[in-house]
Amino acid sequence: MALHEGMGWKKTARIILPVFIALLIIAGLFLPARYAGSQMPQARNGVLDLASWNGKQAFAVKGQWEFYWDRPLDDVQIWDDETPVFVDAPGKWSQYEINGAKLPEKGKATYRIRITGAQTDEVYGVRIKDMRNVYRLYADGILIAQNGNFGDDSSAPASDYRPQLTYFTPKADTFELVMQVSNSTYGNGGMLEPIILGTYAQVLTFDRQLSNAVTYAMTVQLISCLFFLIFFLVQRGEKEALIMSFLAAVILLRLSIIGDTLYTIFPNITAVWLLRFYLLCTPWAEFLLLYLHGLTADEAALYQEHIMQEPMIQGIIACQQENGWIGRGLHGGLDTQEGATKYLAEKAVDRETPVLKLAMEAFARIPIDDWCYDTRGKIIDEFKATGHGHNLIRCACIARAGYDDVIDISPQVRLSLDCFRRVLEVDSVLDITHTVRGGKLLVFNDNERWPCRYHLDILAHTSSWKNEDNIRMIADSVAKLMKTDRPELVNLVPLSWVGHPVGPLGAFPAQGLTVKSTTLLPSPMSIPYRGRPEVYQLEYIEWFARCGIVKYVPALREAVEDIIRYVDDEGICHAPVLELKDWGPYCGFRLETDWRSKTRKACDITFRALLIQHYADL
Repeated sequence: MALHEGMGWKKTARIILPVFIALLIIAGLFLPARYAGSQMPQARNGVLDLASWNGKQAFAVKGQWEFYWDRPLDDVQIWDDETPVFVDAPGKWSQYEINGAKLPEKGKATYRIRITGAQTDEVYGVRIKDMRNVYRLYADGILIAQNGNFGDDSSAPASDYRPQLTYFTPKADTFELVMQVSNSTYGNGGMLEPIILGTYAQVLTFDRQLSNAVTYAMTVQLISCLFFLIFFLVQRGEKEALIMSFLAAVILLRLSIIGDTLYTIFPNITAVWLLRFYLLCTPWAEFLLLYLHGLTADEAALYQEHIMQEPMIQGIIACQQENGWIGRGLHGGLDTQEGATKYLAEKAVDRETPVLKLAMEAFARIPIDDWCYDTRGKIIDEFKATGHGHNLIRCACIARAGYDDVIDISPQVRLSLDCFRRVLEVDSVLDITHTVRGGKLLVFNDNERWPCRYHLDILAHTSSWKNEDNIRMIADSVAKLMKTDRPELVNLVPLSWVGHPVGPLGAFPAQGLTVKSTTLLPSPMSIPYRGRPEVYQLEYIEWFARCGIVKYVPALREAVEDIIRYVDDEGICHAPVLELKDWGPYCGFRLETDWRSKTRKACDITFRALLIQHYADL
């Protein structure tokens, strides 16, 4: 059964055919220039010989450049007797290795290439597309082009990063091009676009041809946009026409970035907003989100059928007992009630699907003292034991599954709010704790309040509590927890007291709360571990974004903007994230079967990045 069988092949052809024709026109405009560039000379070992150039048209300078990492050098500082590293450019720094170690995306470097066989009486031209990284380009030691300023941050005006067209006259038949590149803002660092070289007349012609091609392509997309919009207005039932009209508009906006159009219209747009524009104008992402939003009942049912056939879902169904409980315990991975119900919810399993509905009915029907909850004869009261409780776990599962309108968890929602509010009421966590066992352990006082992972989970997946005062309160609480001005409080997490000390359910530290981690543990704090670099915990960032507090907490805002900067031109997010093999109670944003495939990993990370951007509402 085909995915879109319900649309009918005639309906599909009516929608797709104009788009296909438009894409053919665009391809006809752009591909000849790409093909011509592929027939031109290649640099080898840092040398480009113009003797192999036909001299008839401008070409892209590609091949092996000399590369000096972490050093912005000019041609005088690069000594001839120094052995350089050769890299294929253009390319991202993360594709390069030096001494067996991959380079990071952020840093600085110098590229150099010697060009031989030049004509000394010829005026040469250079065109550089908007590379988004800061750079300076020198020809024989003379600065001929500059992109941004070294030290720029995300607030720099994007107009400083528009395409460059310049010229120079070589002093001899051999000259050098030296490019210094710096990146402290974007997800991809390096010489990301090729330099177009030729005589000035040829480069100017190339620039005009490209501008004309962009203009023609934008015109085609504008016509397509209007065509589908009119088609939709005439045939109101054709939702696909409206989607295709919007898709054409997105492509039209994306094309405006290729030239100077966007910078001309919005000269003061900042670099970070330009990146957001890139992400929002990713055609496949917009098409997917809009199309899924407009699914028919039959199509939605078909998607649910595909989801339910996945091996991990089938494994959960196999674990479900007659009473609806999944597995033989509460707290754990996919073979427990908690891990399974949260995974089903994250996979967008319909709430009326039997496996999820039966699990929620089990939560409503089975008493908290039943063996299913692993109480072992002792029920931990979430209102008395700070940061703990069997019912706290239960309510977080109900919230995640969207069943809070069926099963009342309002007391736990209020408790979660009170826990964040308590942070602002006390000077520090030391005011609500005491020591036991001869002062060796610090535990929470009875009936106290302090936020933990499960309180945040509940608030992130419910909306009854949301008003401006509560959102601001949580933001202020999180901002206080993120401070690091009192060393004795940084990463201090007291234990819960249940008659004896036990580890809390992911309680937040007194100070040092962060959405970055250097450890293998998914805890919301960063403890240096074997020199590991910091990586993002997308799950916590998404939950904070769902609570609506990102725009009020500078550290969270910076994290979200940084994640957006890791989105490449194809709309794929490459942000460094915490990688955990299994789905568990303290980690769970991997929805693909595994991350052995780079594609599956990229899909999961990009999906979360889109959710974060949506809920952050920056």
